[in-house]
Amino acid sequence: MDISKLGITAVDVFLQPIVSVNKNKIFGYEALVRAYNEESYISPPLLFSQAEEQKLCVKLDSSLHVLAIKKFHSYFLKDEKTLLFLNFQATSINKNFKKEQYNFEELLQELGIPSKNVVLEIKEDSVENTNALIEFTAYYKERGFIIAIDDFGTGSSQYERLAIVEPDIVKIDRSLLVDIADNYINAEIVKSVASMCHRIGATVLAEGVENESEILKCLNFDIQIYQGYWFSRPKAEIKNSLEILQKIEKIRIKHGQYLKEIMLSNRALFLEASSITDQIVKKLNRETLLDNSLVQEILTKNGGIEALYIIEVRSAQQIGKTLFLAEEKGFYEPSVSGDDHSLKEYFYICKNSKDGDYMSKKYISAASGNLCKTYSKKVSLEQNEYIVCLDIHLENKQKNLK
Repeated sequence: MDISKLGITAVDVFLQPIVSVNKNKIFGYEALVRAYNEESYISPPLLFSQAEEQKLCVKLDSSLHVLAIKKFHSYFLKDEKTLLFLNFQATSINKNFKKEQYNFEELLQELGIPSKNVVLEIKEDSVENTNALIEFTAYYKERGFIIAIDDFGTGSSQYERLAIVEPDIVKIDRSLLVDIADNYINAEIVKSVASMCHRIGATVLAEGVENESEILKCLNFDIQIYQGYWFSRPKAEIKNSLEILQKIEKIRIKHGQYLKEIMLSNRALFLEASSITDQIVKKLNRETLLDNSLVQEILTKNGGIEALYIIEVRSAQQIGKTLFLAEEKGFYEPSVSGDDHSLKEYFYICKNSKDGDYMSKKYISAASGNLCKTYSKKVSLEQNEYIVCLDIHLENKQKNLK
């Protein structure tokens, strides 16, 4: 097409590497447009906005696909398993998809690049015409192309669209990854999205990663594919893949160290909680249970314990009040005597555990609103069986626990 119609003097396609940490390799490359006029660089949103005004979106899309495939060809010849990620503008799909609008398949055949090596990216939240979206994805899936949903989690992303598109790859938007190592809410959202994608058979790609902490956190959610400045910025030509591979190896080593530290840290926390519980049990009897100043002294001395409560095994009901050491806030409140704990994980698993004790996963406490774990231990007091539970405030007890 004549690019001068869009007020630009030059246009090129840059490639940004996409890496696989578990496979320790460059997984693929996303093609990204770079356009310029005589004075400066023109951003992609502005470029496509101008193209839409002049009804040139499809032509611009098609010409960029051709440029991208030609540039990708040399990388494909070096590794025939590597993938090319091509973006499709929602405008082109919204106005009733017509396969005749695109001619990139002919070029792929000419260069010997199989359709299975090409990922077609769509921003499903921008596609208003659902029927056109279904037709687009069905047509290219049938021809062996890989379908990816781009920028998932931003804008008006719709979860039901996952059922419609049935994507092969879901790219989690950068906005959900910011401060993910410290932002528990964002971390849980990403974890949930990743879990859902794994269950429906879609590969998860964390897009826009800019630091190690984001990558290390995502690895905990079994996200293995990454794209972002930390690994490499988009470039006209990727000349030094060794630097990227070294970064992948660096992350692999750090993640291994991290897992070891977490294992040791969790073990230390488990043993400490068990020891504290043993000290408490020695001070208890059926009559007093939690009505014992010596018990509170033990908890206060071992900082980080925010609550202690006892559950009768037979009835699954709490015996006595909760000894609560955390600050009361909002609508949160500790459990009380007679509360049923039968469906609580820390009760059920501990009750049926051969070892007789259990440490729960992290959760937000209904008693305090803090991020906690519960340690539970089955004990016998005067011929009755109970489960002693300690709620551990993780930030106070062990700030580096992940």
